[in-house]
Amino acid sequence: MINFTKMQGLGNDFVVIDAISQTISLTPEQIRFMSDRHFGIGFDQLLLVEPPINANADFKYRIFNADGGEVSQCGNGARCFARFVRDKGLSDKAAICVDTDCGQLTLYFDDDGLITVNMGVPRHAPHEIPLQAEQESKFYTVAVNDTEKAFGAVSMGNPHAVIQVNDIRTAQVKDIGAALESHPVFPARANIGFMQVLDRQHIKLRVYERGAAETLACGSGACAAVVIGIEQHLLDHNVSVELPGGTLKIHWDGRGEPVLMTGPAISVFDGNISLTNEPYLSELSEGQVERYLQKHPEFFNEHLNLLEQIHIPHPSGNAVSLISKQLEIFRSRHHEMENQLTELIDIARDNDTSIMRMHKLSLALLDATTLADAVKNLNIALCEYFLTDFVAIRIIKEGGHPHLDELFITPHSEKLKPFIKELSTQQPGCGRPTLAQARVLFGEAVAADVKSCAIIPMMFTELEGILAIGSREEDRFVEGMGHLFLKQMSELVGTRFIALLKAS
Repeated sequence: MINFTKMQGLGNDFVVIDAISQTISLTPEQIRFMSDRHFGIGFDQLLLVEPPINANADFKYRIFNADGGEVSQCGNGARCFARFVRDKGLSDKAAICVDTDCGQLTLYFDDDGLITVNMGVPRHAPHEIPLQAEQESKFYTVAVNDTEKAFGAVSMGNPHAVIQVNDIRTAQVKDIGAALESHPVFPARANIGFMQVLDRQHIKLRVYERGAAETLACGSGACAAVVIGIEQHLLDHNVSVELPGGTLKIHWDGRGEPVLMTGPAISVFDGNISLTNEPYLSELSEGQVERYLQKHPEFFNEHLNLLEQIHIPHPSGNAVSLISKQLEIFRSRHHEMENQLTELIDIARDNDTSIMRMHKLSLALLDATTLADAVKNLNIALCEYFLTDFVAIRIIKEGGHPHLDELFITPHSEKLKPFIKELSTQQPGCGRPTLAQARVLFGEAVAADVKSCAIIPMMFTELEGILAIGSREEDRFVEGMGHLFLKQMSELVGTRFIALLKAS
């Protein structure tokens, strides 16, 4: 019989077990059984309180995902760990030090009942995350589900990727999270965060955790999002992170400094459970059967008779053997692979077309010897080669040009207010522009005709501005579309205009 406590931190739920006063040795199968919300206890992660390894530590903190795999870090779990050892009389210290597989954590009890966790110093180098990348960058890109996604990456003792989104409610957390979690670019898999920046002290966040899917809260994910937001110059040092399960306070002073996370931890109930050595033999769920067969592919080789004996209902009303069903599945997958190959070929053709268009745009810009020529050639190239209806470029600069007043906007102009989000995040915005945005960019006469638009910030040391491409079609520029070519276009246009401004 194993005694346990069910706990939660912002809805991220845990089973916490004292492995000091009772002998605990759990197999992955037993952990999966306990995590089952129908046949077991149900939890996102299981936490073990063990004797410390190092002399300066109070306890060893071990973490297991619902799939039975052990991981190195969980911020919400750390707060529940601290609450558990205090409530169970294992420690009465105001601060405790715990050993983990990724180093030591310090946990502090605040006067208001909240718990602050020193999450350690973030690690940014690709090999420390780990991330398949040649060099460290504030932004990485990866192809997922036929689109290019930009993300920041950091290790908080576990690997995290954070994608900035315009609206957390419509973010494709399940699809993109599942695809990225086990993407080859993350050798140890990764937790995938989706971050909406509300202002410099406030973000919303959803996290798809490796081994657990989307959870109501992820402490290390909140820390990672704030670290990446600060690195990308989007956030201040103190940030409130609003998760589906509640709010965490995160503080980070910058490179080389630890991240501090503050939030609640609640005990839900105490209980005990009896486990057999092989719990999957007592009650089998569909998921347990599936995992067993995946882990033991030789099963049907050792029981060949089952392939013919087990029959599966067929839509025709008859029944087919497993062999027939397998052939049917193979045929279906063959057709799916053919369709996927066709889609990949189409994507390759689209990329070739985009590269050719960028080449023509480059030649058009190089052909311009004055700012007026550059504006004219930019309009012609984007409308003719990229098949757009409206083009605008605005340079943010004190003082203008005697013949190109509409090209310049002063840094403190009211005209910049509709573009605060794009300029502060330095990320392109796609979708239907507001009427105020369309008026500033394309003029009063055609503002109502612009049904979709890409607003691309140009943020360089020697030039700041906005490049915009508009269309009369509502679905030409949509939220969630890839930004890679838009950013390359911005760099190309910005570089040429910098040279022409210097020459004028």
